[in-house]
Amino acid sequence: MWRVFGQAEGFNAKRGKILDSVFGMVGARFCGTLIEKGGTRMNIKIHRVYDNDVPQGYHALVDRLWPRGVSKDEADLDGHWKDLAPSDDLRKWFDHDPDKWGDFRKKYLIELSASKAKAKEHLAEVSQKNLILLYGAKDKKHSHAHVLKEYLDKLD
Repeated sequence: MWRVFGQAEGFNAKRGKILDSVFGMVGARFCGTLIEKGGTRMNIKIHRVYDNDVPQGYHALVDRLWPRGVSKDEADLDGHWKDLAPSDDLRKWFDHDPDKWGDFRKKYLIELSASKAKAKEHLAEVSQKNLILLYGAKDKKHSHAHVLKEYLDKLD
């Protein structure tokens, strides 16, 4: 069973509460969440596949489509979790429009809830301390990887 330990950036230690939800607060992002499986803690992070400073850990591409201009050798992936990516219809509807972010997030969480068993299966594959969710979107604040991370953080 997975247990979540993480905290979000934007945490106000003085008041002892989260200032706003991670996705409602502009610029807020998870700094990494620790998840425990059988006494081992795993840190989940997100990272853009095109950026060079990829953290060490289990690298899982979470886009349905392969990122342009990145070879399989360059990507050096441990997994391609395209079955946890947004559906083609949802991805095309969203079209990276920040105004649709709230609705996209809700719809994607509904899709993910239908894939709970698959998500647990993927997490069971991870043998390293760090899980790095890689995505290709240019907009770092409005990427589905944030929603997937949120979902995995809350997965029991």
